Amino acid sequence: MESEGTRSFEIPPSKILAGIDKISLQTGIKSFVIFGSSSNIVYNKHRIRSLPEFLRKTKDVDLTTNRETPTGASFALEQEAVKTVFKKFGEDSPFKTANKFYFELTSPWTVKVAPEGWEARAKSLITEAGVEVKIINPIDCAALKLAVGRPKDITWLANCFAAKLFTPKQLEKHVTGHTRYAEFKDDIAKNLKLAAISGKKLSQNRERD
Repeated sequence: MESEGTRSFEIPPSKILAGIDKISLQTGIKSFVIFGSSSNIVYNKHRIRSLPEFLRKTKDVDLTTNRETPTGASFALEQEAVKTVFKKFGEDSPFKTANKFYFELTSPWTVKVAPEGWEARAKSLITEAGVEVKIINPIDCAALKLAVGRPKDITWLANCFAAKLFTPKQLEKHVTGHTRYAEFKDDIAKNLKLAAISGKKLSQNRERD
């Protein structure tokens, strides 16, 4: 039996939202978007146990602000907010020590490259402190990872395919036709192929196990 110190940790959705309230209090920001693996936890908060383990065991919560890309003075304020979150709620913060997970705040550019219509597909809620939070739809989260295409994004997608959350064909269909992805067409095709091959190998290995 695992001890409490070694047992895998899962972030309760309520703690994510409570953390966002604390971030809002520190930064003055009243509107956020959750994306990345943690978005699946909050998006599917009523059926978390149905999610594959690699999604449930994430230790970081990716956030961005739901507003126009800042310029000038507003850019300086945005950068200050990023520093505040990094220092007080980031990977090496007291918040992480106390809560076993941490936050990363990134530029609003992140969701500017999400497929058109992502906001309509997102879930929206208001926290106890009155902060507006949008939780990106899992398929739009996958599209973002497909466009970025870092090795860890390819691995994440491969695990999604192996867990049958969606198929490579479904993801390809979702991103096809979105003008934001036209210039990345070749990279997206390459990333999708890599993730599909890796996902198939993962499925085969799990079947053998």
